[in-house]
Amino acid sequence: MSLDTGRRMLNAELSPIQGKIKLLLVMKGLRPNQIEFSGEDGVLRYHYWKTIPDDHLEYATEHSGATFKEREWFEEDCGWLVCYEIIQ
Repeated sequence: MSLDTGRRMLNAELSPIQGKIKLLLVMKGLRPNQIEFSGEDGVLRYHYWKTIPDDHLEYATEHSGATFKEREWFEEDCGWLVCYEIIQ
């Protein structure tokens, strides 16, 4: 598979900023099938509500221009859940 084909598959059905953030996080080593977005550009979730390492978020911020606001809460059945609000 060519690099261009891989990029198109990775970014299918995402907004431009979501596609860029996802590509940058994959470049830092996260698995593409564990990165999810909800809302138009609003929320990023990783591997069923897990924390993304700070250096990965800093890399995505540096190269995409988006910033991330961590949101976390405790759910009795699942424990701590984390997602990230995307701020452009």
